[in-house]
Amino acid sequence: MGRRALLVSLFILLGFVATPGSLLAGNFTFECPSNRYVAVPLGQEKHEFQTPLSAVPPGDDYVDVSFETHLPDYWSASWCHSGSCYFSDQRIRLVSGVVGRLDVDIFPSTDTPGMGWVDITIRSVADPLDVTRCTYTLYSGMPVPSAFYTVDSSDNTRWLASGDYAEFFSPIRDNLSVADTLLVHMIPSLPADWGAQFCRLPGGSCFFDRGEFPLWPGRTDSLWIEVFLGAAPNTGGLDFVIQSKRNPSIAQYAYYQVFLGDWSAGAPPATVDAAARTFIVPNPSAGPTSIVLQSPAGGPGELAIFSADGRVVRSFPRLSLAGGIVSVRWDGGDDRGESVPPGIYYYRLLAGGASHRGTIVRTR
Repeated sequence: MGRRALLVSLFILLGFVATPGSLLAGNFTFECPSNRYVAVPLGQEKHEFQTPLSAVPPGDDYVDVSFETHLPDYWSASWCHSGSCYFSDQRIRLVSGVVGRLDVDIFPSTDTPGMGWVDITIRSVADPLDVTRCTYTLYSGMPVPSAFYTVDSSDNTRWLASGDYAEFFSPIRDNLSVADTLLVHMIPSLPADWGAQFCRLPGGSCFFDRGEFPLWPGRTDSLWIEVFLGAAPNTGGLDFVIQSKRNPSIAQYAYYQVFLGDWSAGAPPATVDAAARTFIVPNPSAGPTSIVLQSPAGGPGELAIFSADGRVVRSFPRLSLAGGIVSVRWDGGDDRGESVPPGIYYYRLLAGGASHRGTIVRTR
């Protein structure tokens, strides 16, 4: 996260698979279930997906629930929590110590086979970077189709002393014998004078928000991302949610970062916005990496590094932080001293009463 709104459901990235789970022990926990795609007989009028959702003690938490439906004509859907049901976005309260649940109900048409899905995004009000997402897909009168594709976003960071734009090229491939289409959603976290677009290569259209990428069996194309930069040193990030249209619950997530300015000292230039923020140097990395915190308030802090399924793999519970630039080195090991496998990891740094989050990519 850092600037990344932490997203995790299903990863097939860098040659490894990470399963979904409650992502961070932040302000709330949310389990994206393994049975988030289901086939029901034609004529069944309702299917309910049940998902744990609770505040992390000791305090209560308010979360904003975004509810986005992709349903055939005459289908409908709602979501419920603590006895109240909603058909659109809503802010709800999570009570500490109470094991809660979020239910997603999809009501299919009873006379024709079809498929529809619902996207849920949950964001902590206290910490807007504490975010998780889940997709629920229902097939009525038809089987759940297979879906397997890869998106290699390991080349996801650019360090530029100057320039007008930055580019990324991420190979995408359909690994089945049938065609598929990717539903691509870009979520920018950029300075006000920056912009971005993404395109499918070769010969595809370009998009500024959402787009569809047709894939052909056994063929490798590219997701081309272009970030348009401002004149002053700054940093920006892009989140991508990439779903299979055959089964939208099969989703991959990618994150891209651009650092503009003089980074020769391994720390952000003084002209970058002085608000507290974190950076990972280097990222991705097969060896040690550093979590750099710029301009924190002095005092105690704590750092935890999480795996994709929400487990703490390494903790630094008693940090002494001074003002200015603070760097915490992670050697890639867990709390037992054993090296963690390649994959996507997440950190949460608590300092000066604020929470700083980010993504760390461990490579082979």
